[in-house]
Amino acid sequence: MSKQYTGSIRNKVIMITLLCTTVVLAVVGIFDTFKVVENEKKQLRDLASVTAERLAQHLVTPVWNLDSERVSSMIEAEMLEKSLLGVVVYDENGETVMSAKVRDQNWNISGSTGKIQDAFSTSVSEIKTSDKTIGRVETFVSDRFVKQNIQTLVIIEVARVLLLNAVIFIILMLLLGKFLITPIRILADQASEISKGKLNTVIDVKSNDEIGMLADSVTRMQKSMIVAFKKIRRVNKEKEGLS
Repeated sequence: MSKQYTGSIRNKVIMITLLCTTVVLAVVGIFDTFKVVENEKKQLRDLASVTAERLAQHLVTPVWNLDSERVSSMIEAEMLEKSLLGVVVYDENGETVMSAKVRDQNWNISGSTGKIQDAFSTSVSEIKTSDKTIGRVETFVSDRFVKQNIQTLVIIEVARVLLLNAVIFIILMLLLGKFLITPIRILADQASEISKGKLNTVIDVKSNDEIGMLADSVTRMQKSMIVAFKKIRRVNKEKEGLS
């Protein structure tokens, strides 16, 4: 009873290739994501620092004039940058809040007491005239949108891996079927015919690779079997003649 072969070289090659591709792309994706995260965090820290310094320069006159309405409007203008979580402006003694804005749960700008929590990074800059400090401004930034960007990046990376694997799968299915699986199956069928005694079966698999080497080996085996059978027939005829 002939053995049933349920495995496939093509499937094994495809699985190994897809596994290697997935691992490589995953490593590259993790490295790229790490670089993006570090770059985003640096930009947030820079945003907090630059915004604090810019506000400190622009708030000199309204703070000096105790114009809280103008201070409030300038803070709101700065908070058009969506990563800014809040801004607090203190008066000369550095303890009394002159004006403060913060993002609420819906990320809208609202008034604040000056106590802002859950900030990713903060920065403080003094508001100075030519001869003295008249207040200070403190900025707070959030990493909320960094997390969203990372989630989007991960989704894109996963989609890219799946798409690339699908393309590789289709290409390998076609190429392996044409250049590997089909010649091997033809050679296997021809070798099976020879094993059944059909020694005149023509081995027509032509290839310059290992499959060609295997076909040549089968051809040599076929020729050896033909020579051996001829010798057996000749010996049998000689025995019949002697009897």
